[in-house]
This record gives sequence, C-alpha cells and structure tokens, in this order.
Amino acid sequence: MSKRFFILFIILGVVALTTSACSFSLTSPKKTTPTSVKTPLKSATIISTTTPAIIYNNKIEKFKNYSKLAEFLNNHRPLTSSFSTSSSLALDSHRNVPNNYLRAWPETTKLVAGSANTIQSNGNYVYALVRNELFIINTSPASAAKIVSKIIFKSHPQAMILSGNFLAIYGQDTQISQQAIYQNFRRQNIYTFLKIFDLSNPAQPKETRNLSFEGHYLKARLIGHNLYFITRIPVSYLPSEPLLPRILNNGQILSNDCVDLANCFTPTIYYFNIPYSSYNFTSVTTINMLDNTQALSGEVYLANNQQKFYLSSNGLYITYSQFPNYYRLEQQAKQKLLYSKLGSKIQTEINKITLSPQFLLTNNEKRLKITQILDNYLASLGDASQKTWQKLITSITQQKFIQAFKSQDKTFLYKFIIKNDQLTYQNSAEVRGTIFAQAALNQSGDYLRLVTNSNPLALNLNKKGDNYYTNVYVLDSQLKIVGSLQNLMTTQKIINVSFLGNRLYFITSKSQDPLFVISLANFHQPVVLGAIQIPGTDNYLQALDANGTKFAVLSRQGEVSYSDGTSAKGLTWSLFDFSNLNKPQELSSYLISKATGNSIAFQDHQALLYSPTRNLLVLPFNQHNQNNNLSFIGSFVFNVASNKISLQTKIKHFVPGQFSPQDSWNGINYYHNTVQRSLIVGDNLITLSNEFLKINNLTNFKSLATIKLATLNNNYFFIPVESSASSSTSTLNLLNKNSPSSPLTTPGSSNSTSSASSSPAAVPLVPSRISNPAATSSSSAASNTQP
Repeated sequence: MSKRFFILFIILGVVALTTSACSFSLTSPKKTTPTSVKTPLKSATIISTTTPAIIYNNKIEKFKNYSKLAEFLNNHRPLTSSFSTSSSLALDSHRNVPNNYLRAWPETTKLVAGSANTIQSNGNYVYALVRNELFIINTSPASAAKIVSKIIFKSHPQAMILSGNFLAIYGQDTQISQQAIYQNFRRQNIYTFLKIFDLSNPAQPKETRNLSFEGHYLKARLIGHNLYFITRIPVSYLPSEPLLPRILNNGQILSNDCVDLANCFTPTIYYFNIPYSSYNFTSVTTINMLDNTQALSGEVYLANNQQKFYLSSNGLYITYSQFPNYYRLEQQAKQKLLYSKLGSKIQTEINKITLSPQFLLTNNEKRLKITQILDNYLASLGDASQKTWQKLITSITQQKFIQAFKSQDKTFLYKFIIKNDQLTYQNSAEVRGTIFAQAALNQSGDYLRLVTNSNPLALNLNKKGDNYYTNVYVLDSQLKIVGSLQNLMTTQKIINVSFLGNRLYFITSKSQDPLFVISLANFHQPVVLGAIQIPGTDNYLQALDANGTKFAVLSRQGEVSYSDGTSAKGLTWSLFDFSNLNKPQELSSYLISKATGNSIAFQDHQALLYSPTRNLLVLPFNQHNQNNNLSFIGSFVFNVASNKISLQTKIKHFVPGQFSPQDSWNGINYYHNTVQRSLIVGDNLITLSNEFLKINNLTNFKSLATIKLATLNNNYFFIPVESSASSSTSTLNLLNKNSPSSPLTTPGSSNSTSSASSSPAAVPLVPSRISNPAATSSSSAASNTQP
C-alpha cells in the first residue's frame, strides 16, 4: 500500500467517526479507562537502529543567520509544501449561505480606524474601489458631489486602508508574470501588490510606494502610522533562488544581504521546535505609511500550514495545535510488529535507510520508504494473514493514539508585542484542544479570550460516543490562564464562535441547532447561560448593543425554486431581546419579501451597515418577480429605535429597462448594481455599487447626489416592478435551563408589528440538558448543573 492510500484511509475514518448525531447538550464527559489490547502474537524485536524519537519542546526559536536557515531547509525537506488558500465564501448570492453568522456591535457609521474595506472616507472625500478603478469623490457639499480623479489598476484591487492623507491599496498581482524580471524567476509563485498614495491633493494623487510581495495576502492592520502586512507562500527551496520570499520595490528585488542599504530587507527569521508536516513562509512586513523613505522591516516565520496568525490592536498571536499523528503511530506499530518477521535482507535495507544521513534522506523520506517496504511485505501475505495483522496493528495504534491524546491534545500560543514599531517576542502558553478558526481568538483589553475543540477521533476511540468537547479560556497579558470552562459537550461540532461584549456565542455545524451562550462577565469564572433557538434558516445576527443582548436577526422564511434548479427563501427582520435567557422577547418583526428577495449581506458581512447612533440598519437587497427577472436592486433602510423595526426608505441602484450583468469580487458573485457598501458621513448616507455612488440625507432621505461610476452591458434585464414589503411575525424558542428535560419554550411577551392573535407552538429539542463544569483554570471535568 502507498502512503497516499493510508492517508486516505485515516481521513475516511475520521469523517466516518465525526458525522453523526442530531441533538445537543452541554455536559461534562464521563471518565473512561482505555481498554487494553490483547495480542495473540509474541512481541516482536524492536530494531536497535530505529531512528531515535525527536524531542520537541514547542518553543519558538530564531535562525542565527540565513546559512542556518538554508541548512535547515536542506535537511528537513517536507514531503509536500502545498496548501490551499482558496476562499471559503459562497459562490452565489442565493446558494451556500452560512447559518447563524453573528456580527459584533461596534459603531459602523465610521469605518473602524485601520480596517480594510472597499470604501473609505475622511469626511470631505470618499474613496471607492470599483473593479479595477479607484474613484476619488468630493462629497462636500453633497449636493455638488463629483469625481475629482480616478486611478486605474492593471490588477483587481482587493481592499484599501486609509491613514490620514495616505491610502494603501492591495490585491493579487496578476500582471507580474508579464514583466521581464519575472521571466528569470525559477520560483514563479503568486504575488500580492501593495501601492500607497499621497492624497494631499485629491485631484492629483501621488504614488509613494509600489511593492509586490511573493505570496498570498493573509491580513493587514494599521497600528499607529505603520501598516502590518501579512503574506504567506509555500516553502520551495531551490539553491539558486533566494531563501526568503521576494519583495519587489518599484520592480526591483529587495536584497537580503544589505550590501545596498537603500535597497535591502533583512527580516528576523523565526521557526518553531515542532514536528513540521508542511512548511510555509509567513511574512509580517512593517511599512511606514507616512514616510516612504523609511526602509521596510519585519519578520518571517517558518510555519506549519495549520498554524494561525491573529493580529490584534497591539500585537501578534501565533498558534500551534498539537495532536497525535494517527498515521505515524500506525507506521510505528507496524514496524515494531513486523520487523522480526522480515528476512535479514529486508531488515538490512531498513537499517540502512534508518541510518542514512539527513542530506540524503530526511526523516519524512525515511518513514515513507520504510512504510513502502512494510506494506509490500503485508501485500505478499494471504488475505487471512493480512486481516489478522491489520487488526492487531489497528488495535495497538488506537490504544497508543488514546494514550498520546492525553498529553498532546493542546494548543501553544506565542505572543509578540509591538515595541519600537517592531514585533518583539514576549512569551508563550499552552491550553487544551485545537484552535479551529481565527474567530476563536479575541482580545478584550489586556485579556485574550479563546475557544478550542478537542480531537473527536480520540474521544470516539475512547468509547465516549459521538460527541464533541469544547474549552473556553481567558488569559491575562502574560498569557497566564485566569479562567476557564472545560469539556463542554455537544453532539455536533462547534464550527465558529462570536465574542459579543461579555458574551460568547457558539455556532454549531447543524443549521437547526441553537446558539449556546457563555458569560464572560467574570473573566475568572466563565459560566453557561443557556441556549437560544432562532426560527428560520441562514440567520444573520447583528448585535444592537455592546453587551450582546439585543439583536436584529435577518432570516429566511419560506422557499421558492428557480428554473435553474436553485432556490431562495423570503427575508424577515426580527428584533430580539436576549438579556434574560429565561424570558427572551421578540420585540418586533418585518417581512421584507415573501419568497424572491435576497441580500449579499449573507455572503459579504461588511455589506450591512448598522449605526447605533442613528438607530439605522442599511440592508443591500435585490428582488425577483414571478418570472425570475430582477425587479429591484438597491438598499432598504430600516429604523430600529424604541424596540421597533420599520422601513424608512428604499434607495434604488438601477435604471428601469437597463441591463445588470453579474460580477465577481473576493469569491462572491453579485449583480453589477448590487450595493456592496454603505457608510454615514455627517448627516448623509452613502451607498455604493459598481454603477452608482448615491448620497441621501438622513433626516428626510432625500436624494442629494447620484454619481455615475461604471456601466457594463450584458443580457440580464430589469423589469421595473418593485416588491411590496409588509410586516410579519417570526418565532423564537429558548432552551429552558430551569427545566433541563423540558422542550423549548416560546418567548414571553411580544411587541411584534404583526396583528397575529396567538403565540406559535413550542418546538421540542432533545436532549436539553446544560451543565456547567467548574470554571477555574485548574478544573478539568466537573459536572455541576446550572440552575
């Protein structure tokens, strides 16, 4: 058997073990002692020349110089360095929408300082990205708004960051392959461009930096006047090529040896003392936005592909999740059992492979060759013997896996702080479980809050059933654990989380399941508050307050099928008060469309604008008529004051009778006239699509200006018929933590705008037990039931 076959075998096994169950509970697991494996065969002799086990201390280290890096890469070549960087966003505006997405509260009338977006404003001017063009628009006064200049890019920009009068714009560099310098690169990878413009004179913007980074864009953040720009590329070590990812400045390669001090880049190189299964270079480059004469600085991390990078407002966190390697344990068991059965010739071959120097064979290559020899021996046996051996190998491997899980199911965190405009390593820590998403990390003041999942395969093998276990931790500024909530059990996997004020919401892999709510009001003692069952599907929750207790929920109600075999559901806004989970309330609801409406906000969460100071929700919206033709594209503006939701106005972004072709941006398909961004500047609301930038007064919503941006032609035709919006009710259910065995209950009073005369029936959810393990940093598996 080949290694590929065994990897596929293990993957299928994991999938089979983790795709069951349909109900939920939060409980502490029962202790189960692993069963011993009885073997009918005598113990085999372990070869004395087996490669000694490498001791990994999981610490972060620095390479003393680039020669040491070259030596390491030469001696530790991975079997593969490929990894996927494809977008996970939905590919169609009414397909594959995420379920239960939660968006935090912060003020969005003004763009978060230092955040990336496709629209920016400094009050007097708006900067808007439309396909390959940047429009600079004077919006003061709004009634005389006009385009003052435009910059055309050869590659499609992804987003931009504004710092005073300087604007950084970045995206994938699709044109670099046409440059003469690129033809001489043996390592022809993807590149990311970054351009910075001085907008002191908006009518004549000046380009101050023109950079191109070898690798994919990961994230960027403006901290002070410095832009921290993170890119990643697989390691492809070629002696004739530069060791580190290239950076081009105005088309010239920045040297790493600094002979030319004006044209060099010498980052610190970090690596981790971990068992690498793959390699990538993750680069964090520091760029002074205001001073283009200041040289670039930064760090490059030789990372494993599964490591995650979280850039906070004052530093960087890197994670490494450790868990037992089932495949490797299986090969060790196979070698231990079969070695004595092999002939002396094969034993000699294995010994030679084991003792080969690193420059001939790396440890990964040795394991692969020895595995091939053992697999060939197994294949030479009869079916009965193969089954006997494989059963024994599997039993021993599973036992070893469970034992290793106790000490290896953990995540290591490495913290870097910004010191003198540079990232400086501070300290590290470890917690149980695996970081499963960047959203599972959240900094609140000096505290880091995070969520981990435990490896389901080991728990399944340990006879704990088809359950998943989740841990919540709070760490202080020195990464010391000050509070935790461990071994929360669910029957479906936690796939995402949202930190909203002092609350943490768990999002599961099953669309009909509730949201579990954890209180982090006391960092030293997190507690389970309860669970919320929200009706409908594809719920998008926008927090309306800083405490995560009041929400506007955009849900799909009803369903309609289209001629192409796809379907979409009607949209409803509902206001919910979850401050008291024993008595939740549906405050108000509004039926936006019965069946044929949709919003790009389900895929692109920055497309929805919420202004707590104005009590406004601005929702991009498109509508089809009964013939499946588009009848409206634009924005619906809702008021959410006094616990009521009401439609204030509709802002059209189409001209009746015109075409509206489709476009794609950042992995999302949308119509040409889809409103992609909205923002509030002064007393005006600005909405942006590819075709228009529109300005409306916020007092009476009167149209102040319509700026024509771009026009495209295609065969999508508008039927100028608007949809009628009416109010309707929706239902809410709560997992009653006062009566763990009872079904879900409906909310108390409802002030819905609907005239419905009776409350909907409760929807059962079983089992419905919630338990709260002791919330201390040293606690592991307590089982105190929440009252």
